[in-house]
Amino acid sequence: MTRAQIHLVDNHLTTLLLERSSGRLTEGERALLELLCTDSIYSVKDDFDRGISPDLWVTQNMTVAEHEFGGVLYGTSPEESPNRAGGGALIRSAVNGWKPAQRATVQVRMAPTTSNWQAELGFVSEAPDGVPAARLLSSTTLSRAVDSFGLAVRTPTVSGWYVASGAPGSTAQAAVTTYVSETAFAWVTFLVAVNEQGETRLWINGQHDNTLARNTGMLATTGHYLWLNAERGNIAIDYIEAWQERAAL
Repeated sequence: MTRAQIHLVDNHLTTLLLERSSGRLTEGERALLELLCTDSIYSVKDDFDRGISPDLWVTQNMTVAEHEFGGVLYGTSPEESPNRAGGGALIRSAVNGWKPAQRATVQVRMAPTTSNWQAELGFVSEAPDGVPAARLLSSTTLSRAVDSFGLAVRTPTVSGWYVASGAPGSTAQAAVTTYVSETAFAWVTFLVAVNEQGETRLWINGQHDNTLARNTGMLATTGHYLWLNAERGNIAIDYIEAWQERAAL
């Protein structure tokens, strides 16, 4: 046995090991293996099978289904007007510890109960509870209620999903191919990732078309809330999982 053959790897369970082999991995393989790097990644997953934990979440118009194995969170939007306080079904993290510089990522399995829904999923630097953090007014115009954000946004008046990155005073957005038909009560998995370059990406059911929104002024080292807001209809959430590097890269 040669010396090279008995050399021990000294970076087990870290993304450094993945960096060394990135040239041999597809994007999908890299994303899967990155979840196994437990030492350098902080992660949270909630199936809501124990209710809504106040240590993890702040919610409005959300309730947990009773006697449903595995836990399902239901949200209702009692107000028709999206600009009325209290009109959305909201769940956000209780702590704003998620940072673009640490490549924060959130994955949610959810199902709308109507096709005419507005939703935003990702990370926001402030918590404008009761109003949307970002709203598509048209394919080229975005309103915002926070300084810094990385979001996937859907609005009934604009076809499909968009990704949007925001910095104080500026925004960037781009349309994303809709990979699935969002029919009522159909489960869909969404993954939103931000990074230190101010880029926001969206995967739908594991598919990504390389579209991204990039704003280099995004507050990369500022803590953000994990944010999911839905309006104009009801929504069911199976689980929320989020992870990020323990230290900035």
